[in-house]
Amino acid sequence: MNENRTAPKGLPNGKPELNTMGALAGGVQGKTGSRPRANVSVVRCSTRALDPDNLRGSVKAILDCLRNCGLITDDTEAAISLDVSQKKVASRKDHKTLITIEYGTLPRGKSS
Repeated sequence: MNENRTAPKGLPNGKPELNTMGALAGGVQGKTGSRPRANVSVVRCSTRALDPDNLRGSVKAILDCLRNCGLITDDTEAAISLDVSQKKVASRKDHKTLITIEYGTLPRGKSS
């Protein structure tokens, strides 16, 4: 109850809305549903290192966000090539996460 003795209204709708416009204007062009395989690289820059299993698990929320906003079609191995690494930085002010997405059909480092 608030000071007017009415129940608070809360959030109007707790469900996320689908953005049909896409996350970036002028994104990947092509037929609908035919987006090429994405090479996703995530670099965690921190003063402390994570063990390999925690490092890989730490990008789940990032991948879910990339999928939900339409930057990647799915977070399966068939849809993306995922590279997760970490870099030690000197101080907390240098903490950051670098995300790179490249669209193509070949895994990073291979050429035709």
